[in-house]
Amino acid sequence: NGCYYYEAIIGGGDNNTNNSGQKRPLHESSNQEEPSDLATKRQKTGHVRIGWSTRSGDLQAPVGYDASSYAIRDTGGSRIHKSRREDKWGGTEFGPGDVVGFAISLYSDNTAKSSTTVPSSLGLDSATIGGANGVSNGVKADATTGSHICFFVNGKQVGDKAFDNITPGTYYPAVSCYSDASVKLNFGPHFVYPPNKEMQPVSDLCSVPPRPKDVLDAVLSTSNASKKVDERVVTAFKDLVKKESAIRRDAYLRHVAMQKKEILKLRTDRGLSTHDLQDTVKAPIEQSVDECYASMHF
Repeated sequence: NGCYYYEAIIGGGDNNTNNSGQKRPLHESSNQEEPSDLATKRQKTGHVRIGWSTRSGDLQAPVGYDASSYAIRDTGGSRIHKSRREDKWGGTEFGPGDVVGFAISLYSDNTAKSSTTVPSSLGLDSATIGGANGVSNGVKADATTGSHICFFVNGKQVGDKAFDNITPGTYYPAVSCYSDASVKLNFGPHFVYPPNKEMQPVSDLCSVPPRPKDVLDAVLSTSNASKKVDERVVTAFKDLVKKESAIRRDAYLRHVAMQKKEILKLRTDRGLSTHDLQDTVKAPIEQSVDECYASMHF
């Protein structure tokens, strides 16, 4: 249950000003020279479908192919489910340089809703969405679950609910790229266009690695203290536990700092506010890997 959000930075051809995560166009990797008009034609063939899928979604087919996945595509902002494409639902076309957000709200049977409140413009306004008596916006479902999916392009909500009363299950971000298209996914915790506070970053589903001391305390609390063990073995064991946990936490904190720095640049390039990033104090690395090594007994 809950509402989770991630965003995708769309890559593409040579004219893409935001080439973060961009692959080389196919014609550039060819050993044979091609006419410029053919190269241009090939560059325009790149397309994407992005959305959500359960584990039963067909990996050999694009997102939205079967009943297990839901997608929006770049061309016309069409929505697709069970291979049925709907072009005139209020979608917005997007392309290279755009940032597309994906929110999924999942409710259990005892918390099912026929409508909910989501931001019509991320972080600014809000709007109540969902039809009366659980009627979806043109997307039929077998049962009223209240669970739904919404899309956003450059911080603005696309249409109403893209998909309402979706099939219950565990969903994962899903992407299909065609030809020279590329997409860079951002699961948080910082976003180019921050969502409403009710939406949790997908990254929140991964717990923060605990401090080395906390890990060691947890391990020792489950050990058999009555059994006599050579003190040198115990010391070596403690050092190894601290070493591994320090490496994990150090890598996590460095990744968060790197991710924040990248988002700061992307927002600056787009002329967006960065005060929430600049005011955030960098989380200290309580005990770096080097310090952990220095405290070990060899």
